Amino acid sequence: MTRTIDLSGTPFGEPCAQVGRDPDAPTRSRQEALAYRAALVAVLGVPPEDYALEVVGNPHDFGTYYTVRLRCPSDAALHDDAYEAMVENGLARWLDAMMPAPYDYAPDGTWTAICPHSPSREAIERALITSRPAADGTFALDLFARLHANLRAGYPDHASRADLRSACIHEQSRATVH
Repeated sequence: MTRTIDLSGTPFGEPCAQVGRDPDAPTRSRQEALAYRAALVAVLGVPPEDYALEVVGNPHDFGTYYTVRLRCPSDAALHDDAYEAMVENGLARWLDAMMPAPYDYAPDGTWTAICPHSPSREAIERALITSRPAADGTFALDLFARLHANLRAGYPDHASRADLRSACIHEQSRATVH
């Protein structure tokens, strides 16, 4: 029998979509859960073999909300108790993964997406750009090196897009200097 550990849909110290408050909350909740899964990968690495971080919908009277779930191996001999504990403890802030929140929530209940088309993808790519190495290949912080490597391993397509964006940023800054 497969064992799962249900997690939250965002870091525990961050605001999140509130299902039932507005009709777009389920969509935002899903984008937040996708970004949170990536934040966990950034901080903890790609899950060990036979583990998976999944985004799952949870039906509620007010609508569906989304969370991340850790699917664990059914064979007890393959359990990684240390990894399971780290995942279950979760993250407090998006900043723990050098990732922007997919949405900014104002005190009045309004919200703004960091990218209207794909907030979770944008959050991942911004984290890759923020943590990227300098031109000589060195990282400003060891933390950046770890986050960057973990995201590249878990999200190679996002890493390719972030590389292209970083190259554009680099070219723009060179053009401004000259």
